[in-house]
Order: sequence, then C-alpha cells, then structure tokens
Amino acid sequence: MDLSNSNLTGPVPNFLLQLPFLTVLNLRGNNLQGSVPAGLAEKQKNGLLSLSMDGNPDLCLSTSCTKKKTIAVPVLASLLAVSVVVVAALSILWILKTRSQAEKSRSSCSDVVRITNNFERIVGQGGFGTVYHGNIDDHTQVAVKMLSLSSIQGDMQFQTERLNFF
Repeated sequence: MDLSNSNLTGPVPNFLLQLPFLTVLNLRGNNLQGSVPAGLAEKQKNGLLSLSMDGNPDLCLSTSCTKKKTIAVPVLASLLAVSVVVVAALSILWILKTRSQAEKSRSSCSDVVRITNNFERIVGQGGFGTVYHGNIDDHTQVAVKMLSLSSIQGDMQFQTERLNFF
C-alpha cells in the first residue's frame, strides 16, 4: 500500500493491522506522529512487512520512541543541574566581590586622621556634620564628613547627601 506524500497527519491508524495481506506499507513524506502500532512493527521485524516511513520526523517505531525519551530526560536534567550550579557560582562570586568592595571602602579612625591631616582644613558644616578636606595617597582629593551624633536627620539624610555628592 503506497500512502507516500499524501499529507497524512496524526498517528498511524490501527486499522492497518486488520489487513492480513499487507506486505508493503509506504508512509514516506507525510506528517505522521507517535509510534507505529506494535503489530506493524512486529511484522516488519519478522520480515513480513516492508515498512517505509522516511520524511516523518515525529514518527518512530515503538522501541526508538522510548530511546528518544530516555535520552531526553537525562539531558534535560543535566542541563538544569549545570544551570543551577552556574547561577549559584555566579551568585557567590557577586557576593564575595560586593563584600570585598565594601571592606575596601571602609576606613579606620587612624586612616581618616591621616587623610585629613588631623582634621586640619574644614570645608564646611551642614546639618549632618562637619566636612573636612583630605588627600588619599597624595593623588585624590576627598571630602570627609564627620557625622554628628546629635543630628536628628539620621542615616537617610546622609545617604541622600552621599548620592548627591557623586
């Protein structure tokens, strides 16, 4: 029976098993999907049926369908696991980098005294504290603000001023 290039879609119909004298079945060039019925696959395996099914990318013999599924699951699981590991590694690196930058930006009291030359030059005063001129390694000029503990403006005002400064 030649059903090639007939624009057939869906699964191979089971009624083909009811044709006892079927010895040739050409299903090439259609859009059939799923597994070939087990009876037809068995007839082909035993040499009682010449089965052609090329050109049906979603059609398979029952054994090849299970192989595709058993390969796909481990591959997908492996890809998912690798993705999780990569995201975790990148997250850890980002956290370590952020911590390192935060630690670099902190200065001890002795560093501040050295940078401002013992608070020698006052640049100005604001509601949040006194601002001093300083030099870092004789290359970079900075403004150092000493926070006033009596300030009622709080941390939010300091953060606003810090953002406006840069």
